[in-house]
Amino acid sequence: MADKTPLEQLSDWVAAESDLSLDEKGRIVVGDEMRIDVDLDAERLLLSHSSVEPAAGTDRLAELRSRLPGRATTMTGAVDGVDGGATVKITNRVFLDGLNHQTFATALRELVGAVDALGVAAAQPEPVAEPEPVAPLPAATAEAAPEPTRETPPAWVATHVVPSGGMSAWPEPNPELQPVANLEARVRLSVAERRGDWARVVGSNGWTGWVDARRLVATDAAPSGAPSTGFSFGSGKPKPIILVGALLIGLSALLPWLDSGFETFNAMDLSGMILFDYEGTGAPYIGWILFGIGALTLAAAFMRKPTAPAVVLGIAAIAVPVLFAAQIYRLVTDLGGSFGDLTDVIGFGPAATLVGGIVALVGGNR
Repeated sequence: MADKTPLEQLSDWVAAESDLSLDEKGRIVVGDEMRIDVDLDAERLLLSHSSVEPAAGTDRLAELRSRLPGRATTMTGAVDGVDGGATVKITNRVFLDGLNHQTFATALRELVGAVDALGVAAAQPEPVAEPEPVAPLPAATAEAAPEPTRETPPAWVATHVVPSGGMSAWPEPNPELQPVANLEARVRLSVAERRGDWARVVGSNGWTGWVDARRLVATDAAPSGAPSTGFSFGSGKPKPIILVGALLIGLSALLPWLDSGFETFNAMDLSGMILFDYEGTGAPYIGWILFGIGALTLAAAFMRKPTAPAVVLGIAAIAVPVLFAAQIYRLVTDLGGSFGDLTDVIGFGPAATLVGGIVALVGGNR
């Protein structure tokens, strides 16, 4: 349906109604008598009906004008006195960016009701030198049909949901019009346009309508039509397990890592080179490495898709105490000690880092 032109869609909708048909000139025939002209401009589908009353005096002209649609509707009308009679024309319109089966049917039935209310006796005339209307189905028409001014984003993303109790939708941002739909609670919608307190929303099936923007409930979906990536932010809800892992990793840098028997050292006192050779010296220090891993893990906790970053950072955090323990074991054995002596030399800082890395790793896989 989305690939059809507005006139091709209209032809399908007319065919679906038992009391509607199209004549050879592309006009909508209501019942067996009333004919509705169909036309398009840059933004709207125009539906119009013209009638004549051969004998209409001054009082009758005034009566007809008093029955024309008012300013509270989308319809317009005109009454002209011609040769002692009256020509009456009523027009209704549907904007193309809100055109669907329901808005078309509503506009058509409103037009038919307005014509019936006028009570014009004569049938619609065949106008002299009437221009050929645009036929609804030929291929040439498809090329001439105007491009819609706005399109539904190629990747539909729900940005809001209908509030509890549901809400109404209108064909235009005008509360005096009849609603075209009643939306059920928790229906997911995408906001495509805003005008003051109004919002034009689009459903996952392409349906569109105007609603009270103040009542919409925002979701956690990204407002952009672009697909979300694993490194995009915006959910505002941190993943608690990853958050705990990040805090453990960062705080472990301040805990005791090494006990010489005379003095204890935390990670800020130990060179990062020790992770590869226990005689290594110089920057960067293990503490700064842990602060960096902890900060990146904290950022991953706020990502919408934190799995890959949390797993990589968790493995990096686990690697630091493992490499540290391996080098301290080398140092102890070189000094004549054994594996059991490690507990007397290594503080509980590496254990806290190890636990933090495991927690971050688990949180990234949940």
